[in-house]
Amino acid sequence: MIKIVNIIETNISMKDNKLMDHQSRVLEVSDWQEYVSLFVDYNGKANGRDYKTLYNNLMGCVMPNTATINTLKYDDFHLTCNFNLYNGMEETKLAFLIK
Repeated sequence: MIKIVNIIETNISMKDNKLMDHQSRVLEVSDWQEYVSLFVDYNGKANGRDYKTLYNNLMGCVMPNTATINTLKYDDFHLTCNFNLYNGMEETKLAFLIK
């Protein structure tokens, strides 16, 4: 039996200290450690695009191309990542493992 977990993922976009956008979605992922590894092992290439999104149609990558991670913190069910995009946008990604 394949175990699947659900993760609430929120993206907050800022530019010049102004809130530009925020979005949340629920992803189906094999396990929490797989999701965390997308950040820990991030090499500048987009990843996580193949995860199924539940409850809405917000598609896209977990981490985009050419981002620069500034801070990454995680534990057994929370993740916070702050990063910069090539276009000057600052993003914060919040993730929570639904048990």
